[in-house]
Amino acid sequence: MAALSPPPEVQTHAGNHLAWINTILGLQRTLMAAERTAVSLIAFGFTVAQMFRNLEAAIPVRLHIFGPHVPRDVGLLMIASGVGSLALFTWEYLKAVGYLQAEAFEAISLRLDVPLHQLTCFTAYAIMLLGLLGFASVLASF
Repeated sequence: MAALSPPPEVQTHAGNHLAWINTILGLQRTLMAAERTAVSLIAFGFTVAQMFRNLEAAIPVRLHIFGPHVPRDVGLLMIASGVGSLALFTWEYLKAVGYLQAEAFEAISLRLDVPLHQLTCFTAYAIMLLGLLGFASVLASF
């Protein structure tokens, strides 16, 4: 992956300031969309694994040729992809926010005591933790 180029010289005016805010908010919306996708993958993976575990006796014998752990493995794969993709999205988000908070953008950026992305990142970390707990639960229950 190529390194980020240095930021251009920034002109201080209201339009650039509002563009900077719009960019930060766009990054937050993208991370929140990744969080929704991760929650869906984690929840559906957990549901698939648990549903087939509880319905194991009702599965026709001819479907056992695929192996007894296929539903669990599919569920684990979905949970892992949800957690992994959210971790990558969060890392990329933090890199982009760090770039936009560089010294070159200081004239047009917001300088607050509390970062704007604190709640968005907290939610991402909580979802990753719950996903890891769900992964461990499915892995231990079989």
